[in-house]
Amino acid sequence: MRGFCYFLPGKAARAQDAVRKTVPLLGGDAGEISVRGVMGGPFGQGVLAWAGKAEGNNWAMQPDRQRWAKAGEYFVGMMLDARPGPQDLARPRQTPGLDLAIGGQAWHVPQLRGLPRTFVLDGDGQIVKRVASPAFRDLWERADLFFRVLLGQDDGKVGDQWLFETAVLALGINYRIGPVEAAMLELIDTSAMVEVLKIVIDWSAIEEACKKKQQASESSGETSPSSTG
Repeated sequence: MRGFCYFLPGKAARAQDAVRKTVPLLGGDAGEISVRGVMGGPFGQGVLAWAGKAEGNNWAMQPDRQRWAKAGEYFVGMMLDARPGPQDLARPRQTPGLDLAIGGQAWHVPQLRGLPRTFVLDGDGQIVKRVASPAFRDLWERADLFFRVLLGQDDGKVGDQWLFETAVLALGINYRIGPVEAAMLELIDTSAMVEVLKIVIDWSAIEEACKKKQQASESSGETSPSSTG
C-alpha cells in the first residue's frame, strides 16, 4: 500500500472523472484509480482515491498510522510505515536524465535535452526552429533563469520557494509528485533542490566544456609568438 492517497471532502460518492479533474496527479498517465466513500473521519464525509486497483488495498482513514496534509480543496495522505519511494511513484514514460541520490534512494532527474520539442514553420511550411513543448515550457523558462543566475548574468530572485517549486516541477516529469507530496516525504532540502536543477541543465557538461575551452585558450597563448616575445 505504498503511494499517496487523496481525500476529497464533501460527497461520499464521486465519479472517477470528477476525481481526476480535482486531483491532477490521478489524471493523465496515472492509469487505473480507485475511489472509496468515507462516511466519517477526521475530515468528515468524502471519498478516498488512489492510483491502482482496489483489490488487496485496505486504504481507509487511520489517523494513527497515516500522515495527512491539505492541498487546496483536498488532502494528501501516506502511510507512516510504508512511505512511497521512486519506484512507487515513477511514471510509465521516463524522460532521460541522471540519477540523484536523495534520502538514500535514486531519483531519475530529467534533463532538458531529453524533453520533447515542437516546431515553428515558415510561410512555406518549412521548419525554422524547434521550441519547448507547451507542457514543459515553464520548466524551460525556469531552467534558463537558473542557468543565467549560475553564470552571474541575472540577479533575478531565485530564493528557496522558487528553487523548491522548480525542483519539484522537474521531478514531476518522471514521478507522480507535487509540492505537497515532496514536502511530506521531506524529499527536497536546500542541497537537493540545487543539485536537481544542475542536472536539469546538465551543469556538469557545461563546466567541463568551459574547462576545456579555458585549457585550449591557455595552451594557445603559451605557444603564440606574442607570448614568447
